[in-house]
Amino acid sequence: MYLMSFNQYFGRINSPDDKGLHCFAASNTYLGFKNYFGGIFSPDEHNRIYILKGGPGVGKSTLMKQAGNRAEKFGLTPVYYHCSSDPYSLDGIVIKQTGCVILDGTAPHIVDPSAAGVKEIIINMGECWDTGALYNSGKEILSLIKQKSSCYSAAYKFLSAQKQIKDCLCDISRSCLLYGKVCADVDRKAAKLFRKCPRPSDVRVRITAANSCDGDVRFRTFEKLSDRIYFIKDLRYTGEVYMRMMYNAAIKNGIETVVSYDPTDPGEIDALYFPGISVCFTPYDDDYCIELEKRGIGYSVVNMRRFTDTKAFSLNRSYYRFGEKCAAQMHAQALSCLNDAGLIHRKIEKLYAPATDYTKVSAMTESLMQRIFDK
Repeated sequence: MYLMSFNQYFGRINSPDDKGLHCFAASNTYLGFKNYFGGIFSPDEHNRIYILKGGPGVGKSTLMKQAGNRAEKFGLTPVYYHCSSDPYSLDGIVIKQTGCVILDGTAPHIVDPSAAGVKEIIINMGECWDTGALYNSGKEILSLIKQKSSCYSAAYKFLSAQKQIKDCLCDISRSCLLYGKVCADVDRKAAKLFRKCPRPSDVRVRITAANSCDGDVRFRTFEKLSDRIYFIKDLRYTGEVYMRMMYNAAIKNGIETVVSYDPTDPGEIDALYFPGISVCFTPYDDDYCIELEKRGIGYSVVNMRRFTDTKAFSLNRSYYRFGEKCAAQMHAQALSCLNDAGLIHRKIEKLYAPATDYTKVSAMTESLMQRIFDK
C-alpha cells in the first residue's frame, strides 16, 4: 500500500522533498471567516469538480489526502488547500494535470453546483452514516457544536481587538515612513523585473498563512515556486506598504500576479508571487533564510528600516511598545480560542466515528479514484 500517512506528510511540508504545493482557501480574520473558494475552485478554471458533502469524521479530508498521494505516485503535482482552522485537514485539492478538483462543500464554506453534472458532481458521503446512532448522540453533539461556535466567535472578537490596536500602531509607524524612498526602490525593482505586457493582468488569490488551532501556520509555496525570492523584513507594519506598491506596479505592467492576503486582515497583502517571471515577495523569516543558505539557495532582503525616520518614531516609542504588547496578547488569546475550537471539533468527530460505515467510505473513495486516475 503506497498511501502515506498525512501526518507524516505534513512534517515534510516546506522541505525540499515535498512534491505537493500547499495553500489555504480561507482565513480566520478579524472580520470572521473569510472564504476564497469562489475564485480558487471556479468551474471556469477546472474541467471537473467533485463536491464532497457530509459532516465531521466521515472521511472527506482523508479522501482528498489519498487523491493527493495517488497523484504524486503518478508523478503529478497536486495543490493541497488546507483547512485554515485545522491545517492537518484539507478543504480541497486541485490536480491540474487531470483538470480535476475535489473539495469540501460543507459549512462553513458551503459549495453547491452552478451547473450540476456538467462540471460539478456531488459526492454524498452522508450515505455512510447510521443516522439512528447519530440521533441518539444528538444532545451531546449539539452541545459541542454550540461550544465550538462560541470559541470561534470569541477568537474573531480578539482578532478584531488586535486589528484596532494595529491600526493605531500603523498610524504612528506609517507616518514615519519615507514614502519617496519606498517608491523609488519599488520603481527600480519593477523596472528590472517587469516587462510591460499589452494584455490585462491576471490576478489570482492563494493564501499561504493562517491563524489556526495549531497556532500561526505559513506554507512556503511561493518561495518553492520562485527562482528569485525577495524577503520583506517588516518594521512596525510598514512591510505591507511595500507589498502594496509592488502589487500596483505589477498590475500597471500587466504582470500575472498571485496574491496572498494577511491571515488576520484580508484588506492587506501578505505575500506576492509572479509566475511569469518566477519571482516572489514574502515576509522575512530568519530560520527559513538560514535553511535556504544551507541548501545553497540565494535570496534578497528588503529591510524596511531603511525607509523609516527613526528620530520621528522615537517620540512615540513607549506608546508603540505598549500597543505592541496589547496586540500580541489579543493575537495569542485568539489562537487559544481557535485551539479550544479544534479540541471540541475532535470530540465531535469521535461521536460521529462509531456511526460511520468506513467500508462504504473506502468503496466510495476507491470509486472516485478510478474516475479520476483510471482513464
